[in-house]
Amino acid sequence: MLAETIHEAHTLLHRAVASPSEGEQAEFLSFTQAATQRFPKDPELRLMHATALMSVRPDEVAWQAATAVSLAVDDPGYLTRAARLLLYCGEIKAAEAYVERASELAPPDFLFADELADLNLRLSGLHADEEFR
Repeated sequence: MLAETIHEAHTLLHRAVASPSEGEQAEFLSFTQAATQRFPKDPELRLMHATALMSVRPDEVAWQAATAVSLAVDDPGYLTRAARLLLYCGEIKAAEAYVERASELAPPDFLFADELADLNLRLSGLHADEEFR
């Protein structure tokens, strides 16, 4: 049942991204909200719900991302994806902590290696900008 729920959430996410109408986004948000209530300890659904919240309730994104990570503390995939959401929200220190931890845990063939490298680059760029101010 959880696997089907996650698959359906991925399908709705892809539809919402491909056709970002209010109806598609609302359906994705509604689905992920119900899914996280039904499966509150699933980090994948938490990250999907955080993604759904980005355009409608961005103040709740960081909490959902942090909750996802708390459910999968040693998973570099969740840490990396949550860091991206936290960076979007302006939670730079938390994003840095997640990137650092993900970098420590990531295996050589890490699926999100490119995203992790991009996050490191973006965070480094933010620090460089601060130094020039």
